[in-house]
Amino acid sequence: MRAILRKVILVLSFIIGLQMSVNAQKVYIPDSAFRAWLNVNYTSCMVGDSIDPSCPAVLNAKYIDVSNRGIADLTGIEVFVNDTLLNCANNQLTSLPTLPSSLLQLKCYYNQLTNLPILPSSLVSLDCYSNNLSSLPILPTSLNILICSYNPLFNLPILPPTLKHLECAQNQLTSLPPLPSSLKSLYCYSNQLTNLPTIPPSLTYLECWSNQLNSLPTFPDSLTTLWCNINPISCLPDLNRITTIYFTNTLVNCLSSYGNVTSSTPSLTSVPLCDIFNSNGCEVLWNIEGTSYVDADTNCIKDTTERGFANQKMNLYKNGVLNQQTYTIANGNYSFDTFSNGVYKTELDTTGLPYEINCPSTGFYLDTISATDTIKYDRDFALKCKGIDLAATSIYALNFRPASLRTVNILAGDLTNFYGLNCSAGVGGTVTITITGACNYVSSPSYALTPTTVASNVLTFSIADFGAISYDSTFDFNLLVDTTAALGSQIFITVDVTTTSAELNYSNNQLTQCFTVVGSFDPNDKAVYPQNIMEVNSDRWLTYTVRFQNAGTAEAEHIYITDTLSSLLDKSTFTLLSYSHEPFVQLYNDGLLKFNFPNINFPDSNTNEPASHGYVQFKIRAKDSLVVGSTIDNTANIFFDFNAPVITNTVSNTVINCSLLQATITQTGTTLETNLPNAVYQWINCTTGTAIAGANSQTFNPTQSGNYAVIVDFGTCKDTSTCYYFSPVGINEINASNISIQPNPFNNELKVTLDKNYEGVIEVYNTLGALITSEKLQSRNVTMNTSTWNAGVYILKVATNDGVVVKKVIKR
Repeated sequence: MRAILRKVILVLSFIIGLQMSVNAQKVYIPDSAFRAWLNVNYTSCMVGDSIDPSCPAVLNAKYIDVSNRGIADLTGIEVFVNDTLLNCANNQLTSLPTLPSSLLQLKCYYNQLTNLPILPSSLVSLDCYSNNLSSLPILPTSLNILICSYNPLFNLPILPPTLKHLECAQNQLTSLPPLPSSLKSLYCYSNQLTNLPTIPPSLTYLECWSNQLNSLPTFPDSLTTLWCNINPISCLPDLNRITTIYFTNTLVNCLSSYGNVTSSTPSLTSVPLCDIFNSNGCEVLWNIEGTSYVDADTNCIKDTTERGFANQKMNLYKNGVLNQQTYTIANGNYSFDTFSNGVYKTELDTTGLPYEINCPSTGFYLDTISATDTIKYDRDFALKCKGIDLAATSIYALNFRPASLRTVNILAGDLTNFYGLNCSAGVGGTVTITITGACNYVSSPSYALTPTTVASNVLTFSIADFGAISYDSTFDFNLLVDTTAALGSQIFITVDVTTTSAELNYSNNQLTQCFTVVGSFDPNDKAVYPQNIMEVNSDRWLTYTVRFQNAGTAEAEHIYITDTLSSLLDKSTFTLLSYSHEPFVQLYNDGLLKFNFPNINFPDSNTNEPASHGYVQFKIRAKDSLVVGSTIDNTANIFFDFNAPVITNTVSNTVINCSLLQATITQTGTTLETNLPNAVYQWINCTTGTAIAGANSQTFNPTQSGNYAVIVDFGTCKDTSTCYYFSPVGINEINASNISIQPNPFNNELKVTLDKNYEGVIEVYNTLGALITSEKLQSRNVTMNTSTWNAGVYILKVATNDGVVVKKVIKR
């Protein structure tokens, strides 16, 4: 009996010991909020108030997100030995337990942490934003991202060499440790920094505002964004490639250079370049600087009442070769950084403009930049009127939609008014606006001039003095598109400016713009005129319009547009035509064009829809070396504040030669097709000379036998194909070699000779399909009197009982 009892006791002892061993593997979770989360997400692994670390779900866990759960104690998190991301943000934690050694990312922001445990050596990202940390532990060498802003930190540990992003703003820092060369972005605002360490060569973004900085270190070429406002800084270093800068509430009263800035607060136009006498003793980083201005009293001195000359192109030549181009800003200022020694020529480009340079008398400055003579300042240009030039340079409107009311903006009158001059004062004349298409003139805006007469969509303005009206708004008008206007149809607007006074330039007195009626459209778009094609023998000017709209939910503080010009365009001919808001314009020799609208404070469409639209329009000429068949493409990028760019549609112009156009017809089955794409088409019946309704595409499917031709319209030129005889049943044609037409081209006589006698008729049509003449075949030889025919292309058809042949003939 005792033996049996002894065995029972031994078995019970073994079972109890085994149970105690199993329980010893469980990890107690003291925090009820953490325990509740585990019970929901790891139900199979929970044993009462404990968790089983050997549970497969625990071992396989990679991402633990316990944010915003009211957790005060995270004991037990160490069981997740394979966890790579831990997000315990927005809780009530005052400390953290030992962290899993596998951890790559730790997010513990918005807690009450006073210290951090030893960080895993594998950690790549640490975000401990907004806690009570007065110090940080040693940072692992693998760390790429450190966000520790809004803590009472007095110093930072050594930064790892792999760090790319550092946010340490709103602390008690008086200095920063050396910055690793890999760093790309640094946010150190709202501290007590008195200086910054050397800026790494890869840094692109720097916010150091609201500190005690008296100066800034040299910026690398990589830096594009700088916020240094609310600091006692008196001078800025070279801005290099910086595109966005904030420097309000500083002591800066001049800039060492304008850099590559496209967005600035305050506006660049309100801060001059530092000259060599600047009050703060700032370094001068330009080599050549000056101002263009309207010299009203022609004394070659910029008086306080004389305004700067904005948007004027400046050219810089080095040793006789064009080196750089820039544009004067609103106050007329410009500058060049020559980068190297040499002989430089600075000129203000007045090509084709009705004003001239009063001073300097040579029209340019010639300077030698050397090691001992590096700065040339006060290279000013005083401008004066040259004569009268009335012009029309811009027609703009939002996209035309059926039943839409649009305000059409016209720039016309005294051209010098656009540049701040008034050279046509006292000159009168007439402005005529002709509107063609499915639309009607309605009225003129309150700020514009009412037409003297309106007749059949022709508006006539009698102007007593062009010097007394505004160039950019006087002739605006409201236009209503017909409800029945077909999508794709065209509306043409032509502006003519005339005067009895002698002008410097008559070629700019007329302007025509074509608009396409559209359905729904993107308010941020790109348009070109002429559309689709460019005639190689034309004047080769292309007019580009970039439209933009703030469709967001708040106003846009800054807007800028980039546009890379095609290498087929002559950049030296760039001309700013019109804009809704005055831009800061820059054009670089690599073809990069920028329009910057700093501090535009552009309303959103929900707040003020009419004011949420803007545009900029310019023209540029294609090069003389254009090759027929090449294509000129253009796309713009529109940036609203710091958002990703809105990329517009791409507009294309294919280069054609009207004199070489040869529209031909090929047949595939029951389909006729012309070989000239990207145009407007109209198929005609050669026998009747009438256009075929609905046949307006590159291909055509005839429903019956007959002679057909196609009129191809490229806008600047037209071509009509030779008539093609088509028959589903396959009627034979005369062999073309049996007919001789002499001469071709012809003058006053045209002879047609056939190989034998036929019964039939000879018919001649013009390119519109109208029958010019018809003669019955009575012999093998037919002589036609063509003395009364207009010069041009004609279609000659010989129709006989054996078939039909059609040929193109030309009257000189």
